[in-house]
Amino acid sequence: MSDFKGQLESQLKFIERSCAAYDAGHLEEAVRIAVSLRVLFHDTAKSTSLLRHLNSLTFQLTSSAAPFADAHAAADIPSLYLVHLKAAVPEVRCWAEPLLDTNYGVHLLDFATWWDVEVVIDLKQGHGSLTRRKLTLEAANTDGGAHVAEKLEARYKKAQEGAGISIEVDFKGGPTKKATFRDIHYASLRQIGYEVLKSPAILALAGR
Repeated sequence: MSDFKGQLESQLKFIERSCAAYDAGHLEEAVRIAVSLRVLFHDTAKSTSLLRHLNSLTFQLTSSAAPFADAHAAADIPSLYLVHLKAAVPEVRCWAEPLLDTNYGVHLLDFATWWDVEVVIDLKQGHGSLTRRKLTLEAANTDGGAHVAEKLEARYKKAQEGAGISIEVDFKGGPTKKATFRDIHYASLRQIGYEVLKSPAILALAGR
């Protein structure tokens, strides 16, 4: 019989190492986080998640998404619940960073809500939204985690390309420069890795 508890510890270590590599500047490690998330949580007709093998899909997970972030947001501006947007001038560079422990709205959610109900990227303007499940599976199954697809799903591709958010800077006496926010999908996956590693029920299940 497989050592499911030992496998859980291995997956948590994979996530830890990928998070550390991401923080060191290797942003593509986010897709490796997605692969471990898929192993932990995703069930299909032909495969069983590690947490189901452990009979542990009724626990709660840590959510760092800010449910209040949309309160005064414009209806057409995408909502990004797991990341900060950063920009620098004069080079007009913009990027996304995971919230990590900077969000004070951290709360616990039951697994089903955390995985496939709570929205983490709301693209708006008719482009749809992404839950943790959808974001994870697209990264793992189509964007190089475990497979590379010929065509990315529209919502994931939109997030990958900056969710439609950009900045434009008009330099006095010079050209106007515009840049799109990149790596929102990677930063969001890094933050999901953070959430898993901050979830007491999963850590207890691994014997930590």
